[in-house]
Parts: sequence; structure tokens; C-alpha cells
Amino acid sequence: MKTIFNKGILFLALTISPPFMFTSCSSSSNDDGDTTVQTPKPDSTIKELLGTYKGTLKVFDGGVKTYYDAEIIFSSAGEKTVRIAPKKDQPYSIVTVKDLPLTTQSGTYYISQNAQGIFNYESKSKFLILLTEKTAETDIAYSFEGNKI
Repeated sequence: MKTIFNKGILFLALTISPPFMFTSCSSSSNDDGDTTVQTPKPDSTIKELLGTYKGTLKVFDGGVKTYYDAEIIFSSAGEKTVRIAPKKDQPYSIVTVKDLPLTTQSGTYYISQNAQGIFNYESKSKFLILLTEKTAETDIAYSFEGNKI
């Protein structure tokens, strides 16, 4: 009975798994044979979030340092995940880049929350509130309030 049960599970695993394995992986190659994994295209629900925001950024690194007219950039890090990064070559560019998944979208409100941080964006007013958390010893946490530009 045990052998039949194990063979039944093995049969199910082999017949069900292959279609899922091939549909969840994608890659491309160029003429040189270089193979790279492609980043998934952003889901239409996060497209509204992508872009540059300008506002007040507070860095929490052994104290609080405030930067006015700071810019952060939301780019796609997956279907329903945004990568949040500071504008390059700025004094506040030391803050940690975070990938946050969109957890709730209702009407004009977009919300994300997980161990790395939280954000709330309202698309009508284009206003964003963001707070990141330290999840590693080297992380530099920050908060941001501003508008999409």
C-alpha cells in the first residue's frame, strides 16, 4: 500500500509540476549565447506608482537629518513590487533601496506594508507617505512625504 501511495504522489508531481515550472521561468539570449533572466513586466495596478517623487526626506542614522526637495524614484521590481531608491549623487543617497510589494489597491489609494516598510499613495492628489524599516545592520531607514512630479 505504501509503495502504491508513493508512486501515486510521484506520478502527480511529475504530471502537474512541469507546466508550472516552465510558465513561471523566462529567459532570453542574444547571439553570443548570453542568457539572462528577465524582470517581470509591472502589473497595471503599479504603473500608477512608477515615477519620481519630490518632498521631505528624513534620514534616521544615529539621529535625524532632514532634506527638503529630496527626490525618490519608484521603479518596477516585479509584477506587483516597486523598487524605491533615492536620486543618485545626493547627500541623502545613502538611504537603503527597498523593494515593497503593493498589498492593497482600492480606488485611488495604493498601500504597501511589510517588514521592509510601508507606504500610502493617493493617485488623485499624487501624495505619498513612506516609512522604511531597518532589516539589516547596514540599512539606513528613512521617511518621506511628497508628491509625484
